[in-house]
Amino acid sequence: VNYSDVYNFDYYINKYGDLKKAFGNNDQAAIQHFVTYGMKEGRQACANFEVNSYKNRYGDLRNAYGNNLPMYYMHYIKYGKKENRIATPGSTPAASTSVNTTTPTTSSNLTPIMGTSKTNVAQMVRYFNANAPYPAFYKNSDAPTIQAFCQIYYEEAAAEGVRAEVAFAQAMKETGFLKYGGDVKINQYNFCGMGATGNGNPGNSFTTVREGARAHIQHLKAYASTSPLNKTKVDPRYQWVTKGTSPYVEWLGANENPNGKGWATDGNYGHSIVNDYMNKLLTK
Repeated sequence: VNYSDVYNFDYYINKYGDLKKAFGNNDQAAIQHFVTYGMKEGRQACANFEVNSYKNRYGDLRNAYGNNLPMYYMHYIKYGKKENRIATPGSTPAASTSVNTTTPTTSSNLTPIMGTSKTNVAQMVRYFNANAPYPAFYKNSDAPTIQAFCQIYYEEAAAEGVRAEVAFAQAMKETGFLKYGGDVKINQYNFCGMGATGNGNPGNSFTTVREGARAHIQHLKAYASTSPLNKTKVDPRYQWVTKGTSPYVEWLGANENPNGKGWATDGNYGHSIVNDYMNKLLTK
């Protein structure tokens, strides 16, 4: 990571006497301290970026990151400077004084995972039917029709505050419109490839459509939010996710996530969910 937008050795050392005493002219030790400890402590390491000013100015960032200070530094490095966001003390613009408690803003053309759905069950059904027939396998399940399947996804997404179009689009990407064909099999009710790491590893299995959908949506919420789950936890990997590190769909790809974390390592994974699936769903 190039930290030059938020870190300058001379500034950091001269601002904090304890660091100058500890590290002297050792730039390598100083930046290691900054990355490991300084960002968590909210220390300022250059004249152009002060983390609390950045945090207090932008409600979408506060909603996404809460008190996770390192994420504000990383957001500015990856996105904030390019978006001409202000990161120094000064009067806060009126438009930024209130915190968005539901959905981060999309001023940077990113797609929030949490929030009110922009789709409905009928649209989800039309989208699926335009791409594939509903598998006969589910005839004796808790979702015997595509309408029932979409209804379950919509209900489970609403229960956790996840946008239904995001969850459904990801499920269609991961399963190839419920055709599967990879390591994960249709009888696993695993709609998001959870636990499947390649080389024949099939990942996690669930017993019903609703349980599989709930696990998927709870896993999405773990990435997107620091809020607790509203439904009983069925996601077996929930505890392993660093909460709130991917508030946007585009950040589900680890390569595009400013924190280096994400759902998958495939290039442009989150962008594919949006462009190849979700945007098409929303036009049906």
